[in-house]
Amino acid sequence: MHWSEVAAQRALERTRSGEEVVIGSGISLSGPVHVGHSREFLTAALIAHAVKKNGGRPRFIAFADDMDPLRKVYPFLTPDYNRWVGCPLYRIPDPYGCHTSYADHFLQELLDGFQALKISPEVIRSSEMYNSGRFSDLVEKTLVAREEVNEILDQVAGGGRGAPRKAKKSWLFQPECPRCFSLQRTRIIAMSGSVLSIYCDVCGEEFEINLQAGGGKLVWRCDWPMRWAYLGVAVEPFGHDHSAAGGSYESGQIFAERIYGIRAPVPVPYGWIHFKSGGAMHSSSGKAISVTQLATAYPPKIIWWMIARRDPAVTIPFDPETTLLEEARLLRDTTERGGSYRESAVIVESVVGIRQSLLAYPFDHLTLVAQLSQFQPDFALEILRRSRAYQEANVSVTQNDMEYIRKWLEFYGEHYRIRMREPGEPVAGARADLRPTLYILQSNLQEIDWEAQLIHNTVHETAKNAGVKAGDLFAELYRHVISQDRGPKIGWLFETLGRSKILQLLA
Repeated sequence: MHWSEVAAQRALERTRSGEEVVIGSGISLSGPVHVGHSREFLTAALIAHAVKKNGGRPRFIAFADDMDPLRKVYPFLTPDYNRWVGCPLYRIPDPYGCHTSYADHFLQELLDGFQALKISPEVIRSSEMYNSGRFSDLVEKTLVAREEVNEILDQVAGGGRGAPRKAKKSWLFQPECPRCFSLQRTRIIAMSGSVLSIYCDVCGEEFEINLQAGGGKLVWRCDWPMRWAYLGVAVEPFGHDHSAAGGSYESGQIFAERIYGIRAPVPVPYGWIHFKSGGAMHSSSGKAISVTQLATAYPPKIIWWMIARRDPAVTIPFDPETTLLEEARLLRDTTERGGSYRESAVIVESVVGIRQSLLAYPFDHLTLVAQLSQFQPDFALEILRRSRAYQEANVSVTQNDMEYIRKWLEFYGEHYRIRMREPGEPVAGARADLRPTLYILQSNLQEIDWEAQLIHNTVHETAKNAGVKAGDLFAELYRHVISQDRGPKIGWLFETLGRSKILQLLA
């Protein structure tokens, strides 16, 4: 059974018949929305799909935390943003000047990312929930029980496991100064019902705030289970760091039961998406690839497939150039031949569909065809059908397909870009010692059926019989045809361009 089905069934078991099954997910709007975030939302979307498939009514929520305080002046911010450190993101000016606030800017990135990924969760902003008073009763309940909550934190996050917890006992609430908006340099002096007396170290003054009008937010370890209680979350994916011993999910489970009187949602911890070159993606550091940029170069079904075929706990190695080729090849093979990932392929097909020439043909071959056709779909299809392997293919090539390839080549596929050498143009780096072998190869190529594998084999055999290294001969062929030392598979390249064109370029 697919992992999304397992999570969905567990969530359905704890939801009353006919009630919505709430699938939670969330993000801090602290910076650009990158491909690493896509794992949380696509994991949730796959669970929502499984809930619906099993007769449930999914409610897929994406909680956008725009009350998270700015932690520091990130690399993409100017030094004057130091004034806003510690203030909630929805209060901070947009660093790019195109939206009302910092949070609005990155919320729009999030919404654009959802559109690119073909998902449509219900987006809930933390500032709207707190400032409207919808969270106020649960916030007040948390503050009244703060001694018990602090004791639980001591037991879970430190004291009961060896080292004492670093955090001092607190009110568990970050009050927002009504003047300077700081969340991190304020403290609570007293509480009377829903009214808090606070002191701001920045302003040097006391203020009163009313929880019914917001006035701040709970600390993370309380904010998260409080949301579960208010929204009725039945299942939620989250980064594996939260599921560690003593982590926020463990404390959240206890708070859910003892403070809010609910069961914690079914946990679905997931591993990070790491660059193959090393390191996880981070919004604030700038070491990331935005979802919207990636989705212009990667068809959404490939991103869904990358998430769906792996158990959530498994870390995903990612390279923007090679991952698309690997995942597209595996999905194509699985669709045609079945195998251990067949169930994931069926799910992806049912959610986003998999009809496209990007899966009907090998992607690395399509990159060559797209460039040779100058990204014209009809011409690309004509070139494809010159190949025996695709003469009977009944799949069209669309302009949308061409645009995915164009963007992938522009952003990530540097090693797959080609420039055709014109006949008569000097061959840069040509080796005189290989000239006799080229003459022999030209003769051999005239005698074979013009098919990719035969062409490839002929090049190898010619090199072997001439006593030259095959790699040297391949590099020489690339120099003669596309003015570089490497490129797409020689067999495909030659078959696609046609015998007469190749012989002309090798002459």
